[in-house]
Parts: sequence; C-alpha cells; structure tokens
Amino acid sequence: MAYSVFISATRADIELARDIARRIKEAGVRVFPVEKSATLGQNILSTFKKELHEADEVIVLLTGRSVDSPSIISEIGAAHGLNKRVTPILINVEPRQVPPFVSKDYVKFTDLPKYISGLRKRAEEERSSAA
Repeated sequence: MAYSVFISATRADIELARDIARRIKEAGVRVFPVEKSATLGQNILSTFKKELHEADEVIVLLTGRSVDSPSIISEIGAAHGLNKRVTPILINVEPRQVPPFVSKDYVKFTDLPKYISGLRKRAEEERSSAA
C-alpha cells in the first residue's frame, strides 16, 4: 500500500489544504481528499476516522484561523492516540502561538518544499521495503 497522508484543515483553509495536497501528490505520495477533512457531518465523521486510521502521517494546517480550533485540536489528539506521525504546518502563525501539546516538530510554510522532499523519501522507502 502506498504511503499516505491525511491533511487536517478547517473549512476556512480548504483552498490552502488543496494546494498542499496537490504538491504532495505531485511528489508521488497518496493524499486523502481534503474536502472530507474540512467538512462536518455524520457520514464524514466515519470516513474521517477510517482515513485517519489508514494514514501513515497527519499534516495539520495551523493558521491564524485554525490554531485554536476545537476540531483541529481534536484531530491532533486523535492522530496522537493512533500513534501517527503528526506534522503541524505553520502558516502566518508564530511558534509561540502553537498550543503547548502540539508537536514542536513543526514546518514553517516557507520550508514546505523541503518537507515534501522528505515525504517523497519516506514514500520511496516504503515502496522499496514492500517490494
């Protein structure tokens, strides 16, 4: 199975999430549809749980609009509870604004290309070990 990433974002940040998902897909990494992670509803909730469980890594978009969002905080907790690698991406947010329980292994938006390169390497390593 291909290395996969789940992107956690609020509805307000959906366009940004789509852009990041596109970049990650171009690097050869599977990305779960971001529309589902940024929408509420019972059917979406069960899909969210399934995809989060299947994902190898969870990216959390932390923007000025989402840094204190209860749904984002909940998704971070769920990802940690499943022992997922959680990578916050800071966009117009200073490190001091990040809640203390969020990983300090964050990526600043300006460093996104370097992070995606690392994702590509993890995906390639997984493909190699599966072969």
